[in-house]
Amino acid sequence: MAVCAAYTLVRLPDFPIYFFTDEAAQTVLADEFLQNGLRDASGELFPTYFLNTENLNLGLSVYAQVVTVLLFGRSIWATRATAALLALSGTVAIAVILRVGFRLRRAWLGPLFLAVTPAWFLHSRTAFETGLYADMFAWFLAAYLMYRSGRPGWLPAAVLFAGLAFYSYNAGQPGLLLAGLLLLAADARHLGRLPRRLLLPALLLLVLLSLPYLRFLTDHPGESRQRLGLLDSYLVRPDLAPLEKAARLLGEYARGLNPAYWYAPDNGVDLIRHRMKGYGNILWPTLPLAAVGLAACLRRFRDPAHRAVLVALLTAPAGAALVGVQVTRVLVLVVPAAVLTALGAAALLDWAGRRLGEVRTSLAAFALLACAGGWMLRDALVNGPTWYSDYGLDGLQYGAPQVFEAAGGYLDRHPGRPVWVFPSWINGPDMLRRFFVPDEPSLQLLELEPFLGEWSDGLEDALLILTRQDYQRALDSEMVVLAGTESVLPLPDGTPGFYLVRMDYSSQGEAIFAAQREARGRMVTEEIRLEGRAVMTRHSPFAAGILLDLFDGNPATQVLTAGANPLRIELDFGAPLPITGLALTAEMDDLRLTFRGFAPGLRPAYYATEFRGRADERSQEILFDPPPGRLSRVVIELLDLNQPPDGSVGLGELALREAD
Repeated sequence: MAVCAAYTLVRLPDFPIYFFTDEAAQTVLADEFLQNGLRDASGELFPTYFLNTENLNLGLSVYAQVVTVLLFGRSIWATRATAALLALSGTVAIAVILRVGFRLRRAWLGPLFLAVTPAWFLHSRTAFETGLYADMFAWFLAAYLMYRSGRPGWLPAAVLFAGLAFYSYNAGQPGLLLAGLLLLAADARHLGRLPRRLLLPALLLLVLLSLPYLRFLTDHPGESRQRLGLLDSYLVRPDLAPLEKAARLLGEYARGLNPAYWYAPDNGVDLIRHRMKGYGNILWPTLPLAAVGLAACLRRFRDPAHRAVLVALLTAPAGAALVGVQVTRVLVLVVPAAVLTALGAAALLDWAGRRLGEVRTSLAAFALLACAGGWMLRDALVNGPTWYSDYGLDGLQYGAPQVFEAAGGYLDRHPGRPVWVFPSWINGPDMLRRFFVPDEPSLQLLELEPFLGEWSDGLEDALLILTRQDYQRALDSEMVVLAGTESVLPLPDGTPGFYLVRMDYSSQGEAIFAAQREARGRMVTEEIRLEGRAVMTRHSPFAAGILLDLFDGNPATQVLTAGANPLRIELDFGAPLPITGLALTAEMDDLRLTFRGFAPGLRPAYYATEFRGRADERSQEILFDPPPGRLSRVVIELLDLNQPPDGSVGLGELALREAD
């Protein structure tokens, strides 16, 4: 356990090199829960789930941080250490499973194999809730095997840990319920022989643990379906037939069990921030050992312990298969994998021990696993920062602590001076702002495109923090000029990452803004009805067609702007709608689409994409990733890249996609 603790706790804030918004959310929501008198932001007392930006999906992981916040406040070390210590408890559960369920003398093999599993090594050092789910599931299996090994008093403990796992991670719930049903079916006769005095506490506890979820379903009907829509699950897509959905379900489930996905180095499926370069999710040399353990479990399927591990293995991908397999969604599979690998290794050591001596073989195995973990830790800390060169939104999302701490330091030196952060490289920047610089009105989060498209008062007094790419785009736009540089924050590879600068508008920028204001002043305002609801609109003047032509389902009825490029359409719905994407039909060969979405209390959503060489494909379907959620107003701009600003833009059809 000391060795496992070293792998997990040594230089905990330094690897992974990012601090992600989902990690910050655990501490922020726990702190705000305490400040609000044990209520969430909506006023609900002891909520079942907390709102993480747009989803009600954080439960037990937030409550786990409450004591940490009281004792240590908000810090990366405290947030990750809380999750890491719980992860260490999960390694104890692995040892209990092997010692009690399988009567394995070398039960220490399980924790060490888990510790050197790259997927677990990486995620046990983060505060993602998926690790907590794996911990609680491991303890559920351990308590279940204690009960099945002749200690019926452990049955309520198994129910308790199953409930804790259920409230840890939403994506794990389908697999947990399936595992519970399969184990219940297998144990029907055994349960029937237990005295009522032993069954009643477990049943009562099961009812009590169900109440928070029943309250959640009553207060938030349709939340689960909406969550699937926000994750772009194929299950809620209306364009897929039931057979197509069933095929996708089976395909994703099979991927979650595919050894190539788990053991192949750099599988190409998971995002790089969830991978360790050069490693598989599980170390490939351990595959033969896991195969031996799997064969043993299949051979002794009637034994409760062997059967329970197979059930855990087969149900692990169930939740991820509903959306799409990613290592965070199927991380719990490392629990049965560690058990199977330990069983295979124990069989090998038993064979070797009879020839070389048990003590000698055990010490050699321990030393080998300890050195493997030490090598992995050194590699991660020394080489991990430069394993990958993509530090942006689609990559590692590195830099939140560096940027927000630099912003906080600047505000300490210049109280009241505005600081504008352009967080194009991270998800959930508002949650990270609340973690690092809470209650600081001078710090604002802005999008680059709207900033360059609209006049912003106070620019001359503001400090701007931009990525290297956004900094260059701003200068290339000729809308602004550099007025001074405060500092430059480097990336781990030594290249410039973030610029802390002051800017001002150029004379050319002022002229462009004036022309844009004049063009917006000529926009047409009208009310139309879409899908039975009244929608207020503003759009560029049309030389041909009317706005309803874009929403009539007929691409042949087109609109043509009266010398305005881009075409701009604003839709105000009043009541927010769950927008997930849009579809369009246009005759342009090369175009740029810009989408902005707004809702009260939420940071504006922004998406932009270009399509070139569209001679053979006039219709485009765009799904927003991540989905912006429920929006009350949207602004859509369509730029013909082959036309001048006073050119005409033609559009045949436009349709917004909503989550079911």
